[in-house]
Parts: sequence; structure tokens; C-alpha cells
Amino acid sequence: MKRSATKLVEKEEDLAKLEKQLDEAVVEENGTRRKLTKTEKEEILDELGEQIEKEKLQRKIDKKYKDFCKKWENISLLKLTKSEIIDALEGYTKHGDEVAELLRTIRCSMNF
Repeated sequence: MKRSATKLVEKEEDLAKLEKQLDEAVVEENGTRRKLTKTEKEEILDELGEQIEKEKLQRKIDKKYKDFCKKWENISLLKLTKSEIIDALEGYTKHGDEVAELLRTIRCSMNF
């Protein structure tokens, strides 16, 4: 799906329209034309739903990243507390979460 899944079904009416189009869609297989099966339509709608969730997550991550950059742009790590660093690392990437967890669990002072 090249078009944004979210834009494809922005409104409830868009989803209803897409479902109707799928009901009317015809495919050609081995020289014969047929309508999509119920399973094929469900697979298309499931894939669309998954894509929408991915897009929402990506937008959320992008916004969080931009907010992060804006907040910490001109601040030295030396001026941050361990808690602030942990909070800043969490939620962006799996690796960031792992580093935050390591910082949370180890008992050491951070001397830079």
C-alpha cells in the first residue's frame, strides 16, 4: 500500500466506502475473473489496520523525538540528574529502554 493507510480511511465513511469497493473488486486468476473471497477482504482490512497502527506509532515516536530534541537541545548531560537521563531515554527505542533500565538498576554514581 503506497498511500498512507491513515489517509485512506480517515473517516468512518471512508472505511465503509473501502469495504464496498472490496465487495465489488474483481481479480483475474488463470484467465477467469472472480470476486474477492471473504477471507481475502478480511486479510486486506487486517493489513490496513496493522499499517494504520504502525503509522500512529511512528507519528507518536516522531513527535516524542522532536519534543525530546527541543527540550534537551542546549543542555549538558553534566547538568542532568540520573532520573532525568532515565526518563529521557525511555520510550524511543528498545536500546534506549535497555540503557534506562540499566541506569535504574545499577547502584553507582555517575561521574562524568
